[in-house]
Amino acid sequence: MARFVRSRLSVRSQGFTLLELIIVLVVLAALAALVIPTLGFVRDQAKYATAAAGAAEVLNNLELYKSATGNYPARLDSLVNTSGSAYSKAYVASTGGFPLGPIVDGGSDSKYTYYYMSNGGLPSLVNHDEAATDPNASTASTPVVATSAGEGLKYATVDPTALASSTYAAKARDIVRTCYPNQVDQTNVRIPDGHTLVALGVGSRASNVGSTLTSAPTWPGASQGKYSRYIALFDVSAGPTGRGRVALKAVVDTEFGSIASNVKGFRDSIPNDDQGVYVAPTSTGGP
Repeated sequence: MARFVRSRLSVRSQGFTLLELIIVLVVLAALAALVIPTLGFVRDQAKYATAAAGAAEVLNNLELYKSATGNYPARLDSLVNTSGSAYSKAYVASTGGFPLGPIVDGGSDSKYTYYYMSNGGLPSLVNHDEAATDPNASTASTPVVATSAGEGLKYATVDPTALASSTYAAKARDIVRTCYPNQVDQTNVRIPDGHTLVALGVGSRASNVGSTLTSAPTWPGASQGKYSRYIALFDVSAGPTGRGRVALKAVVDTEFGSIASNVKGFRDSIPNDDQGVYVAPTSTGGP
């Protein structure tokens, strides 16, 4: 009898039965159905976290540089190419990346350019060579230095009204909403009157590189062959005294990942129409 029991145990230990294998496969399939979507979420969150961390580092460094010197760094990337138009590699059309708005010529808008140069400490910018193999490499020539009236200095701006007919309009509104959150009409986002929102890249030739910043960082999530430096958004206005003011509003990556996650979270938190509708009380009172 003992020999018979040992024989059955030895056969039993050789492997699973068909029923056990089916149960294991069903369990594994159920786990895969739960884990695979989660992995995609984790990947996206990791990408957003990397973009946000890099943007925060650059923002803090720009403010540190201003605290130490009294000005923001000179020789930032203008996001304008050597021919005077928008640098095409600073955005990705297929994914609706960073929305470059109108290019401002300092000569035709010398009022804001004067504020920009004097109180912002940004009298020189670096343009881009479209033919460069490295999309992050600024032109090797001397950075563009504006004259006292601002001639020769061109830079990119973000303006949702100017981009209203393009695929970048939605992201332009999100960027402006981030920089100016107190909007009167959330469906008609606007830059305050008397203000200009200027976008500049923190490139390798910026004056803070080698002083407060070891090297200009890039965002590894940018599409291949596109500009991947972080972009600083400056508000330029006359200021309360009329002598000009330049304020750093935000730092973003070229594909908008550092803000996109927050915007998505905000939109997802808004109740749907079927989750309740507020009805104002009547003036006659009653239950």
